[in-house]
Amino acid sequence: MSTADPGLTPDPVTAPAPGPGSPDGASLLLHVRWTAFPSIHRIEDVAHLQRTVIAVMERIATSPRTRAHGMFADGRGGFALVEIARPTELLELFAGLADVATLEVHPVAETADALRHLRGLLVTEDLIG
Repeated sequence: MSTADPGLTPDPVTAPAPGPGSPDGASLLLHVRWTAFPSIHRIEDVAHLQRTVIAVMERIATSPRTRAHGMFADGRGGFALVEIARPTELLELFAGLADVATLEVHPVAETADALRHLRGLLVTEDLIG
C-alpha cells in the first residue's frame, strides 16, 4: 500500500508515459538528444545517473508517443524521436533526466514538407532576383 498523498502527482520518474495524440489531432514531432553532464564522476552520482537513465529510457521505449529511440555506443547519451501534442507531455516523458543530463530538443519536419518549403523559397528568390 502506498503512503503517498493521493492529491499529489505520482512520481514522474516512475509514472507511465501518456498516450499519443490530442483531442484535435495536432501533434509535433521532436528529436530529443540527451548527454550526461561531464561533471558526473563520483560513484554515487554515477549510480543516480544510471538509475535515472534506466527509468527514463524504459518509459520512452514503452511510450506510444515514441517513434524511435536509442543510446549512443560511444558516450553517455542517447536520443528519442517523439510525437507530442502539448509541452507537458515532453516534461512527463523526460522527467528527471534534466537533473543529470543536457537535453537538446529540435522540431522535425517531414522531408517532403521541408523540400516543398525549400523549393518555394527558390521560386520566391527567382521572382525577386
